Amino acid sequence: MNNRLVTLAVLGVGLGLGSVQIGAVETPTQATEAIALVSMDGHAHYESGVHFADGIGVERDATEAARLYELAARLGHPQAQIALGTAYAYGDGVAQDDALALKWYRSAADTGSSTAQILVGTAFEDGRGITADRDAALRWYQRAAQQGDADGQYNVARLYDNGERAPEKNAAALKWYLLAGQQGHPSAESQLALIYGTCPTHIEMKSKLDELVVRDGQTAPVSPVRNH
Repeated sequence: MNNRLVTLAVLGVGLGLGSVQIGAVETPTQATEAIALVSMDGHAHYESGVHFADGIGVERDATEAARLYELAARLGHPQAQIALGTAYAYGDGVAQDDALALKWYRSAADTGSSTAQILVGTAFEDGRGITADRDAALRWYQRAAQQGDADGQYNVARLYDNGERAPEKNAAALKWYLLAGQQGHPSAESQLALIYGTCPTHIEMKSKLDELVVRDGQTAPVSPVRNH
């Protein structure tokens, strides 16, 4: 932006201002952050964090990325909460801390993010940042699965899987393998191939799901709708 002054029209952000001059702005990232500072827009903070995390238009700076993610996360931005949690999980730009990673994953999960719900489930399953609890892991995976998230559906199936390859003896796992398989989940398709000898086509998967609903009186599965 070559040091041009940026005048921000502040509309609909509740500040009661017509416009405000931010000052010299040299990069798209600085402009995005300047807008965020005025509007308290979590998404703008998050996008600035992505620029620093990935080195888009600026030198990569994981510490600055984490700082911006936290600004957005505190404003309730789910993707920023996941990004900040991941930064803590891997010690990228912040000190590694599984408990803080889980805290931010749960914040995002509580907004309905299926991606975050799976991450919380994984933390409970692996005992990262909290005492391992398989039942709690299953509940979190189920929340994602009920939204139609294929990874959530596969993880529910995996935890239900008792090793029985006869379909009639492992109906709970089979239902979720079929749901995930319908969405092309590779691991679910591999499990279905083990159960049936070959992976069913999508039409066959639907037929088998319908059979489960009739035979076991299970609730008809939800339509695949991802909620990241």
